[in-house]
Amino acid sequence: MRPVDATWTEGRIAKRLKADPTSGGIVLSVDGGAARPFAVSRDADGGWIVDGPEGRIRAVVARVGQRVLVALGGHTFEFSEAASGAVASAAAIEREITAPMTGKVVDVSVREGDVVEAGATLVVLEAMKMEHRMKAAAAMRVTSVRVARGAAVELGALLVTLEPVS
Repeated sequence: MRPVDATWTEGRIAKRLKADPTSGGIVLSVDGGAARPFAVSRDADGGWIVDGPEGRIRAVVARVGQRVLVALGGHTFEFSEAASGAVASAAAIEREITAPMTGKVVDVSVREGDVVEAGATLVVLEAMKMEHRMKAAAAMRVTSVRVARGAAVELGALLVTLEPVS
């Protein structure tokens, strides 16, 4: 892994992430804050286990063309590579909730027209023997639901579309 200097947006707030690899892990800082060490390893299902100051969390990383999708803590983040090859930016996916991996839809918690709060679970996807909860990054209105319970979905499949609540 190479050092990363990236930005992403959560709602209307932009944040800057710096990541420096170490032997057996990574050191992260957000918005110039204190650098925090994390141990990183692969699990038996091909995902990533991240051990840090707050405990252990599982992450799933998938490459789709020039994009890298990271499912972590109930949110999906999209990173795009710049022409120079460095990771340039990342944005929390807000309006289009997509499948971070191939799997099966085990629950759909919303319907078209619903207004959801930040952090509300929209869809639960089962993949690699784990449930992954797709959540709203901000208060949003559901404009369409593209999947049903029991459906098989491919990596990157559109699950739900959202719009900001005015």
